[in-house]
Amino acid sequence: MYVRLVKGDILKLEYSHLLEDGIFITQSKTGKKQIKMWSPRLREAIALSETLAEKQTNFVLRRPNGQKVHDRSLQDYWQTAKKKAALEYGINTDFTFHDLKAKGISDYEGTMADKQRFSGHKEFAQVNTYDRKVDMVPPLNLKSINQPKSNQ
Repeated sequence: MYVRLVKGDILKLEYSHLLEDGIFITQSKTGKKQIKMWSPRLREAIALSETLAEKQTNFVLRRPNGQKVHDRSLQDYWQTAKKKAALEYGINTDFTFHDLKAKGISDYEGTMADKQRFSGHKEFAQVNTYDRKVDMVPPLNLKSINQPKSNQ
């Protein structure tokens, strides 16, 4: 399960935003307030973040000295992680950090209304832009082309 946050919202994330039910956020682009509910994977990620800096501060994403991670540093970390994923695991890393948002929305199971609620987008068109899942469309239920013609 993906949380689906934009980069700026991730960088501002503080431990005070971690609640019993999940992570409280106010989306910077829309002002939408949400609690992103906990999943086992999300709890693991937060627990891992607590081990990554020698100095503990309120920022979930922080540099080893405890200071807030800035956009440029996140880009550097992102590029390093992509290179490692490609070399060690053979993963195709031809995607951007922003593509993760589309991946989260595309993989979310549910209707477009469900995806809109999950993503926090105000407009349905925004959700449609990020939902890259290819629709599975059933064929028409026509007679087989190999069926013999009936005598009339």
